[in-house]
Parts: sequence; C-alpha cells; structure tokens
Amino acid sequence: MAENKKSFQLYTEWIETFSELTDAKAGKLIKHIFDYVNDKNPETDDEIIKLLFIPIKQQLKRDLKKWESRSLQNSKNAKIRWDAKSCERIITDAKNADKVEVEDKVKDNTIVLKTESIDKWILELKTQTQFLDGLYMTHKLRQNTLGKIAMLFKEHLKMHPKNHENFIDFRNHFGTWVGFKIKKGELGEYLKHQKGEL
Repeated sequence: MAENKKSFQLYTEWIETFSELTDAKAGKLIKHIFDYVNDKNPETDDEIIKLLFIPIKQQLKRDLKKWESRSLQNSKNAKIRWDAKSCERIITDAKNADKVEVEDKVKDNTIVLKTESIDKWILELKTQTQFLDGLYMTHKLRQNTLGKIAMLFKEHLKMHPKNHENFIDFRNHFGTWVGFKIKKGELGEYLKHQKGEL
C-alpha cells in the first residue's frame, strides 16, 4: 500500500464471496487481504483464494490510486492555504529560488524581488476585467483606481517579498491585500463617496 495510509475499504458486496466459503477458507481470504494491504506480498497455493482475490486486489489498487490522488490534491490545497495566510513569509531556500525570482543581493536579511515578473503580472492584472469589476463592486472602489492600487501593491511586495507560483496566485494575493488594506482604512482615497460621487 502507501506510506502513511493506515486504513483500507472493505465492500459490503464482498459478502456474497465470503458467504460461499467455509469459515476456514473465508479466514484464509481475509488474512490474504490483510497481508496484501500491509505489503507482505502474500502467496498462496490455494487456487480458490487466488481466483477470489483477483477482483478484490484490483479494487484495492483502484482505491489506492484515488487515495494517492486525493492526498496529492490535499497537499497542494494546504500549500495554497499556507501561502494565503502567510503573505509576509519569505522563501529563502535555494531549491525554490527560481520560483521566487529573487536577485542575488540581500539587504538587511530581506530578499529583494526582481520587478520583471511583478510588472508583467500587473499589466496582465489590468486586463482581468471580470476580476477587477468584482473588486470594484465588493469594495465600492472608484472606477479605474485599481491601476494606482496595483502600484501600491508593487511597493508592498518590494518591502514584503512573497513567492507567487503563477499569475493566479499573484492575482489572489492582490485581491486579499486590497480587502485587508480597505479593512484597515488605508485605501480610503480610492473609495466612492457615500453619494456615489467619483
């Protein structure tokens, strides 16, 4: 089976197989199953156990593939949540340096981001009309102010570098940052007046 996998699924439909066996054969089959899921590579000379185990083994393999796929997705989701919650976190390990796109210099123990990818993503951000309209509506921002806010975000990233794996990650961080800044009252000049004036 897989490392860290502590359980497996038995199916109620298997009762038909077990019911047709003597208690001794049923015991051998269930022991064979447990040996298999515990990576003991069981062998048997009993032809009945061999034949009955084939469809059970195939089902257990399908279940394992599903579990591995779910486990991988959960790991990715956890990383996304961690990055979202740790906006100020700085990646300093060498194997991730190419993802972070950092300059070789470090000032006061702070990684300085290259601006090329940020500038590219800010330009792309300006084309995301549906996303921007959503931010305008959600936060009651004045129309066409997000370009200026994006430049403030760029300044924020210079002071607090963050590993953005792709544009979507960058865009989501920007949206979260805008909401945080509005909540703190730091983007007041970009908000609509109560009467709806620009």
